[in-house]
Amino acid sequence: YVMKSLKLDFLIVVALFFVFLNFVRPENLFAKTLVKGNLKQYFTPVNIHKLAPELDDKKLLAEIDYAGWVERNGILFGEVDSKWLGAFNSSTFEALWWFKNQNGLSVPPFVQGEYAYLSFKSGIFSKIEYRTGREIWSIGLDSFVDRPIVIRDSHLFLQTAGQNLYRIDENGKIKWLFDIGVSRGTVIRSTVSPVFSEKHIYLTNTLGEILCLDNKTGQSFW
Repeated sequence: YVMKSLKLDFLIVVALFFVFLNFVRPENLFAKTLVKGNLKQYFTPVNIHKLAPELDDKKLLAEIDYAGWVERNGILFGEVDSKWLGAFNSSTFEALWWFKNQNGLSVPPFVQGEYAYLSFKSGIFSKIEYRTGREIWSIGLDSFVDRPIVIRDSHLFLQTAGQNLYRIDENGKIKWLFDIGVSRGTVIRSTVSPVFSEKHIYLTNTLGEILCLDNKTGQSFW
């Protein structure tokens, strides 16, 4: 009899607990606020200009585009679709060149001088003439670049989703590669690029740690 009584009491406590959770759920609190008519006090009124109101109900969810577009000297270029990158006259929108896409760009094109550097999600990294779209060279990395590209002393520094940092010269030769040493299964998209002092590089990993490397050799200091 005692066991049955304890079991019944336990079931009652569990039932009351779930009733309480349902009561404090955010949507129920929101509904109570709405019923009271006090919702407006939590928001600042703004005027919104919609370009196509009739399309609002037809909008679909889509993946985030980390690539974007870049404009240099009247030339607008970027990822057109899953198959092609393109460049266009920013005034007339006339197509100037096309470049084969490879699973999409992982970061925006990086422009230095007359050249643009493209990081594809396939792990291919390419250098092209941004005015003509002519490929100068392409190399394969362990994975795609997932942080802003940095150039220092005519060398490119690329941090990949595979948790490696590359130093690459202007001819596409890998000078050194540093294994950051974090599990490849842990990938956090970041907008933080490596930071440089005169002799050192400072970078972060997915564990929130800060690392210091020698700029020339890639040797770890701490």
